[in-house]
Amino acid sequence: MSITLKRVQTTATGAIHYRRKLPKDVREAIGQREFKRLIGHNQKEAVRNYAAADAECERLIEKARRKGGAGAAEATPLDHLREARAEIAALRRDQPDALFDRRTADTWADSMLSKFPQDAAGDYIGVPEVTRLIANALRQGGEVTEKATPTLEDAKRLYLQEKVKGHADEKRGRQRVDRAVGHVLKALDVKAAKDLALLSVDRNQARDVRDYLSRDLGMAPATVRRTLNDIRAVFRFGLIEFGLADGSPFDRITGMVPAASGTVSSAAAIRERDPFPEKLLPVMAERLKERGRTPELANIWALLAGTGCRLAEVTGLPVSDVHLDAPIPYIDVAPRPNRRLKNAGSARWVPLVGEALVAAKAAIEAAEGQEFLFPTYATGRGNTSASAALMKHVKALKAGPKVVVHSLRHTMEDRLIKAQVPKDVRDMVLGHSSGSMGERYGGQEARLKAAYGAVKAAVRGQRLQ
Repeated sequence: MSITLKRVQTTATGAIHYRRKLPKDVREAIGQREFKRLIGHNQKEAVRNYAAADAECERLIEKARRKGGAGAAEATPLDHLREARAEIAALRRDQPDALFDRRTADTWADSMLSKFPQDAAGDYIGVPEVTRLIANALRQGGEVTEKATPTLEDAKRLYLQEKVKGHADEKRGRQRVDRAVGHVLKALDVKAAKDLALLSVDRNQARDVRDYLSRDLGMAPATVRRTLNDIRAVFRFGLIEFGLADGSPFDRITGMVPAASGTVSSAAAIRERDPFPEKLLPVMAERLKERGRTPELANIWALLAGTGCRLAEVTGLPVSDVHLDAPIPYIDVAPRPNRRLKNAGSARWVPLVGEALVAAKAAIEAAEGQEFLFPTYATGRGNTSASAALMKHVKALKAGPKVVVHSLRHTMEDRLIKAQVPKDVRDMVLGHSSGSMGERYGGQEARLKAAYGAVKAAVRGQRLQ
């Protein structure tokens, strides 16, 4: 009994092919007019292999439409390996004979390669990497045995997926990562991130990137440091997650470039910001009350000045993280969906003393019924907006080019030093603490008590007792 199969063509030599014209959108996406597979040399072989060929074609169409024609140029060796393994797994499910029967496997591999030209040695030319991997696997018992070295593109994608996606400021986070990776490629003269293996970058090349940022692009030391932090994060995450290394070649690479002859030494740039002048603190507070764009700005400023917190730590505070009824009033600085913290040591309880406590009470009253203490600046790019609004007033005071909003952290640090607060307690207050803090000062309440004594002495201009 004869069986009629659709999309099948028999050649003059008796070879039976599955042939299917691809839809227009798929043709445009992958640059291929039709799908063709050799499925046998007799009807029995053709019937046995038909379903697998048809399923492979359907997967090709689905994948092309899912990608929308984009992404092929950015495919990495690791992408190729994963795609080949997925195709082999699908073939094992749809047509196990293609893997276990040597003749069928060879027929399938020959069909995949038949449309490509051969050189004088009989090797196929211009075969896509995924096709080559699958054909080799078919001839080797159905296993993709080759390995792929993860690239910077792989690390970048994984970092964006795990660390950036879903955050309130995701768009800005993606831009920072893209910009950081772009700097690496330009510094090392590499065309694309998929062409740079993570393990190929060593310490000397990491320094080359640092020098490119500073000398070629003319970045300020602070900008170099921030950019290196972004680069380091991507490399470190990728190397650890792919099981390649425990660190990054950018670890401990500073933003300072060794001074060349005739240039200003990097030591001159050690302190890139000055503390906010003590005498101008009440002037700024009064100015914000009278001229601030929103009433929130004055309270934000008072909290910054009285706690030494980073701006994002204050603007992103949920109302529920402000504890005014505790024996020692405090704010709970912790990671939240609307904002991340700089590092693990930034999570802490910060005591509220003096003007900071007054400002917190006023902010709580003003935010009644709201989720966030400062709803205007709590989400999205609100932190950037708050910084810009505050900087207009800082510049109006003409305190100097190195005096910025972040200078309040330096002011608090100087106050703590003058109060003779030990360095580990200063670090605890400012969010530089490490895991050893818990061993020395116990739990959160004990650390809050230590921080409270330090901040109270600092804002009152007294020595810590």
